[in-house]
Amino acid sequence: MLFRDTTHDYHAFTHIPNHFPMLFRDTTHDYHAFTHIPNHFPMVFRDTTHDYNAFTHIHNHFPMLFRDTNHDYHAFTHIHQHFPMLFRNTTHYYHAFTHIPNHFSTLFWTTTNDYHAVNHIPNQFPTLLRNTTHDYLVFTHIH
Repeated sequence: MLFRDTTHDYHAFTHIPNHFPMLFRDTTHDYHAFTHIPNHFPMVFRDTTHDYNAFTHIHNHFPMLFRDTNHDYHAFTHIHQHFPMLFRNTTHYYHAFTHIPNHFSTLFWTTTNDYHAVNHIPNQFPTLLRNTTHDYLVFTHIH
């Protein structure tokens, strides 16, 4: 149910904190998956010393990420502080984001719709991975 159609998806992604409060219900599995994101995307960050460490400890930065709207709004607003170099290479990141469902196919309950939607995030949000200035703005206002 995470992504139903383009209109809803755009709205959902724009208001992630409101639409993703129950995203991580199976805390054992989800916490594990989120903790090991860098294992799936080891090349997502160029500054491996800082970024790899930051992604590895994303649960430390956002332990309450999906618990209440106030905190989520704050957490997502400050993602750029921890991942300022997240979107530097458009080609590589487009590829990485396109294959997110391959690494997190079990992260979504309605696999048919969700897998399809997440697989096409770059198509729904083509300007998301354009340049540092824009990305910084997008992530700052992702809520």
